[in-house]
Amino acid sequence: MFRWWQKWQDRKRLAVIDATILIARCGARASHIANRRLSQMRNGIIFDANRPPCHWKRVHSIVRQLLPYDGGDEDDQTEALPRPAHR
Repeated sequence: MFRWWQKWQDRKRLAVIDATILIARCGARASHIANRRLSQMRNGIIFDANRPPCHWKRVHSIVRQLLPYDGGDEDDQTEALPRPAHR
């Protein structure tokens, strides 16, 4: 029982690490990329030997918790940012 608990914690920790790396590399598009990897894994297009079958589902849910915005409309987001002052 304890071994199962450790394995579950390791899988969760790995998902958090992958979600953090994905957010750092891709920013607002991390949710979309995690969702794409999840669908590719379900369809058998990609096979990741170091990750359990439910890994990308966990990563996607963690990314969605950390980033509520999925990055679909990047043009709208950049218009809301303040413009830098010209010198």
